[in-house]
Parts: sequence; structure tokens; C-alpha cells
Amino acid sequence: MTRPSRLGLLLVTVAAASCSLIPAADRTDPYAIHVANGTAIPVEIVVNGVAAGRVGSGTDQVVDGDGAGPRPWTIVALTAGTGRELLRFTVADGAVDIEGRDQHGSGGRADLSCGRLDVYVGPPMLGPAPGPGVPGDCLP
Repeated sequence: MTRPSRLGLLLVTVAAASCSLIPAADRTDPYAIHVANGTAIPVEIVVNGVAAGRVGSGTDQVVDGDGAGPRPWTIVALTAGTGRELLRFTVADGAVDIEGRDQHGSGGRADLSCGRLDVYVGPPMLGPAPGPGVPGDCLP
């Protein structure tokens, strides 16, 4: 009878542990609104004219858009102070797929002088490094 190697036991233990740590895909809402606010200003997210949430500066948060009604959704990010529009995009029904190889979604991005704002529904946005923005674009 052969004894299992220590490496083999380690691999089995790690594989078993990692299976229990992976969240179930069916608990993920594909139409959750993700806000990655890397700017120095808080933003307000509005969906179809209904306030969906406020996201502080330097934070990532999921905002609930269900109160805005059925899609299509028009999502707008505004400065929390004065309501100046930073970005706007539309999410059509069926526009999001977070499973499989060809994932896709909808989103908007604003490169400001004080950081980057990404708002998206579906998989995270990819792209180049943040741009420089325009002086004064971070005023409330």
C-alpha cells in the first residue's frame, strides 16, 4: 500500500477549501449597479429619474436600481452637492450577460482630475489607465 504524498494531501485540502469559498453564481444579480468612485467627490446615482443611492468618494458600492421600474434604465451619475451630470448611459433588458466566455454589460466612465468614476451593470469595465481630466471638473 502506498502513502499519499504531502503535496498531494495539500492540493486536495486546498481544492476542497476553495470550493466552499466560491460564492454561488445564482446569488449574483446580473443587473446590480456597481459604482467604483475613485474620485474625491461623492456622487448620486439616479435611475430613470429616481434616486438610487449616494456613493462616497474613494469607495466602491452596489446600488439598487429595482425601485426605478423595468428596463430600459437610464443611469445618471451626478455630483452629490449640485447635481452636475458626470456620466449617463442606458441599460436595455437583455443587455447584460455575466456568465460564460463572452460576458458583456453596459456602463459609463468619467475621468476627472481627482480620479476615475466607473458605473456599470454586468462585468467590471476594462480599459486604459485614468486620463488627466480637466481642471475644475471636481468642483461640486
